[in-house]
Amino acid sequence: MKQTVAESFGRFAHGLTYGSLPEEVVEKAKTCMINGIGIGMAGHDLASARIAREIVLAEEAAMGGHRSATLFCHGAKVSVMGAAFANACLFHGRCQEDALGTSHPGAVIMPAALALAEREGSSGKELIESVVAGYEVVGALDREISSYTTPRGFRASPIFGIFGSASAAAKLLKLSEEETVHAIGFAGAFAGGTLESFAAGTMEWRFEVGVASREGILAALIARNGGKAAPTAVEGNAGFLRAFADRVDMAEGIPGQLGKKWEIMNAGFKPHPVCAANQSPIISMIDLV
Repeated sequence: MKQTVAESFGRFAHGLTYGSLPEEVVEKAKTCMINGIGIGMAGHDLASARIAREIVLAEEAAMGGHRSATLFCHGAKVSVMGAAFANACLFHGRCQEDALGTSHPGAVIMPAALALAEREGSSGKELIESVVAGYEVVGALDREISSYTTPRGFRASPIFGIFGSASAAAKLLKLSEEETVHAIGFAGAFAGGTLESFAAGTMEWRFEVGVASREGILAALIARNGGKAAPTAVEGNAGFLRAFADRVDMAEGIPGQLGKKWEIMNAGFKPHPVCAANQSPIISMIDLV
């Protein structure tokens, strides 16, 4: 029987091992993490990073509970999902995160992976496995369907990034293959994020990545605790592709290159803190000056 997209993603993510990764993929994953953390540190004083941090600190202080993951550039210990949300907003605040196609996977995947790895006591190799798994899943989705989803007003980073966060979380939580498939299914059901804030000049885009990073962890936790998601969550008649791209005919091609063509190698780094389309005018202006 042909595998669904969620099943293909789940099998790939579950089976990925550090030893199976080409050396250049490992080095690129390390580079992406260094870039993401560095850009995050540079955005510490931005309003969106402060708002996200203060929300998490205030809400978790009121609730109490176990705190096991660190807020970057602050040092406080909070919950894993709280850290993923706040740190993703931090990493994304300068608009200088890495880019893979039309997505910014690092700002979604790394905060979730780092928070979970801290709590779980994961090794560096396990962290790299999780990050690569996330990038490959996001890259596969972005490559095949962003040309359909973006014109419809959906933002690639959160709608694809949640799949990356869920894949990374599944690796670090050591979910079974079946549980990983369910985590992917829940990610498809929880995905969201629009582009209207760019036209309006408002702040939604700054927090969308935080929601995606946090909810990817939630998707994996639900699966670990027995939750069952639709195996056709991506390509079903009322699934992710129909909702966001309004077509499902490209479904079979989405996971086709997993483990063959390493999408993380296509991730690029912005020299300036602006959207990709604005890099060239800024570089040209600097040259003129």
